[in-house]
Amino acid sequence: MPIPLGILAVAGAGGAVGAFDLLETSLISSNTPSVTFSNLGNYSSYKHLHIRLVGRTNRADFQDRIAIRYNGRTGTTYVSHVLQSDGTNVTSAVATATQFIYTTGSNGFNLFAASETANWFGAALIDILDFSNSSKTKTLRMLSGAPNGTQIKSAIISSGFEATAEAITSITLLPQFGDWVSGTRISLYGIKG
Repeated sequence: MPIPLGILAVAGAGGAVGAFDLLETSLISSNTPSVTFSNLGNYSSYKHLHIRLVGRTNRADFQDRIAIRYNGRTGTTYVSHVLQSDGTNVTSAVATATQFIYTTGSNGFNLFAASETANWFGAALIDILDFSNSSKTKTLRMLSGAPNGTQIKSAIISSGFEATAEAITSITLLPQFGDWVSGTRISLYGIKG
């Protein structure tokens, strides 16, 4: 039985199985507005892409959120769905006709900003399915969370798609309101089956 994508693949495969391969890593050492993985056509032997992100931004006044763009497209062709919980409340949101896939709700939650506790980072696992297929829209799903002392400050499940049916040749990940700061690590994996 194949290992499912996302969390179970990370736990079950440990990154050591040939069908789940590290392709690229971006380790941020100074403030950076975005990270782009380009030339994804070079990875056409993979069926899906998986991104592991541990991040923090320099937004000064509140938490930040991840925004994702395919192929550098800035038009309003993206749709996002979010379900998030802070341990007490559960909220949901939808955003249509936006310039990014927003992977959290309006409050951000999953990326710590400059006003948060020093050296605390949010984390996310993102699966992009059938990225090289040129005959359907591309869906992603994400699980993310952030610490709050001895508890999780928030847990988020989100999904999104871009309404153009074309192969994804580049993926850009950026904070919506700030820049990535030193210590942020974003890794791209390929999944063959």
